[in-house]
Amino acid sequence: MSFTRTDVEFISHGERCGAWLYRPDNVERPPLVIMAHGFGALRTFRMEPYAEKFVNQGMSVLMFDYRGFGDSEGYPRNLISPKKHIQDWRSAIAYARRIRWIDQSKIGLWGTSYSGGHVLCVAAKEPDIAAIVIQVPFVNGLSSSLNMGKALGWGFIGMATAAILRDLWHMITFRSPYYIPGFGKPGEAAILSTPDCYDGIMSFVPPANVDWDMTTPARAMLSLILYYPSTRARKVTCPALVIAGERDSLIPFEFVKKTAARMPDAKLIGLPCGHFEPYVGDTFEVVSDHETRFFREHLSAPA
Repeated sequence: MSFTRTDVEFISHGERCGAWLYRPDNVERPPLVIMAHGFGALRTFRMEPYAEKFVNQGMSVLMFDYRGFGDSEGYPRNLISPKKHIQDWRSAIAYARRIRWIDQSKIGLWGTSYSGGHVLCVAAKEPDIAAIVIQVPFVNGLSSSLNMGKALGWGFIGMATAAILRDLWHMITFRSPYYIPGFGKPGEAAILSTPDCYDGIMSFVPPANVDWDMTTPARAMLSLILYYPSTRARKVTCPALVIAGERDSLIPFEFVKKTAARMPDAKLIGLPCGHFEPYVGDTFEVVSDHETRFFREHLSAPA
């Protein structure tokens, strides 16, 4: 199905968020899927193939970058903050509800990794969301932190503690943030540095962004440890599709399974893959087919 993609923007807490709005041709009042990426990534990082899958089935898509990322406004730059990200999600929903040509009763949310956790939190507060899809979702800060600490050892724990304290000191003394890489190889001073992290993220970074700044204020690690989207699961009453990686090095499968079980109307699909595989190759095809069928069923998109 042919479609148009338009550069749009919306305001979130006084700052502009850059976004793309996909509109399928010759579809009256299509449903809308709102999408945003995970931990420290941009909308150009293999989100477009998902959006095109949805729009080819008659759905419109709003895909945005958080404040401080990409061409969105905001400072500190690249700050990975669940609080700010959730604010941006709710601002995106408010913007979507002003789009006259979509079906306002059929708005769905799509999140991956960290944004999967954000979608849980947002859907728990927004009563009119029609359906959500979350893949390899972040659900519990303590479980993910312990998983990384166990894999990387005391050296990682010491590095993380020192970096957090240094950045917090910068913050309370009104200095610029202390930045560290969001992704790295084992042994490097980076937040996500299990063996598959660096190669995993780079596998779907497009050539135009290969030199993208992957650093973030170190306080992002403290936010990660204290973030528990799973506590909102019981309040997510809309239909939900949860796709989890059974070999995920960052988000233990059992915790995702428990989170899905708490949701009143959730379908869990476990796949033999790691955290970064749903974006590329055969795993992308399997995952995106599941998600497209789910959204078609619950958003009533025409074939």
